[in-house]
Amino acid sequence: MNDRDDFAELVGSARNVTKCSSFYFYGRIRYGTKGEKVEERFLCMDPVRVYICSIKIPVKIESQFNILSIKSIERLNDSHIIIETDAKQSHSLYSLHDKASLQPFLIILIRTIRAVFPHRLQAIVDIRPENEYDRLLRLSNEYFDDKSSDIHICGGFSHRYECACDFYQTQCHRSVQNLVDTVFAHRTSREFTFREFESFNQKDWLPIFGALRHNEWFIKLTIE
Repeated sequence: MNDRDDFAELVGSARNVTKCSSFYFYGRIRYGTKGEKVEERFLCMDPVRVYICSIKIPVKIESQFNILSIKSIERLNDSHIIIETDAKQSHSLYSLHDKASLQPFLIILIRTIRAVFPHRLQAIVDIRPENEYDRLLRLSNEYFDDKSSDIHICGGFSHRYECACDFYQTQCHRSVQNLVDTVFAHRTSREFTFREFESFNQKDWLPIFGALRHNEWFIKLTIE
């Protein structure tokens, strides 16, 4: 078995443990662990969550966080970034080699978070150094060769709802996303009504309220 086969097995094992069929990003990195040690780990990311996993097969998840929990992203240099979450945890990520770069991961991470907060990302997540957000956004547009991230149905409600369901560990109802994307999106009043979700319990309402937080597309909320 060669290195490519070993890496494919590592990716497959990570998919099994994270229950994710495909990743937005994955790769080997170095991760700052307890006692200021820096050890090799496997970094992967799906639409709502970032995972830091062991490199031994079967893979184990050593740390993880929902993208909604990210409070700050700091790029110290191209091979070292620090991500802080609302759990007051600091994740220190290093590229596998000094000459390698974490820029591809940063681009995808910013693009994914921006899909959740199309117009308020900079107000919610502290991104450093100064002008780093503009730089990453420009690189994202060049890398993906499109501006599709500028277009979000109902202010990105469906993606934020999916993230909120993961954040609150509740069931993600596709019917909610479908209703908002196909019916609510065509309301000239931009009104979000709750009568369509009367059958839901209070726990299922929590991610809906979470998805509406910071949403600037809806201008009226009606609860009867």
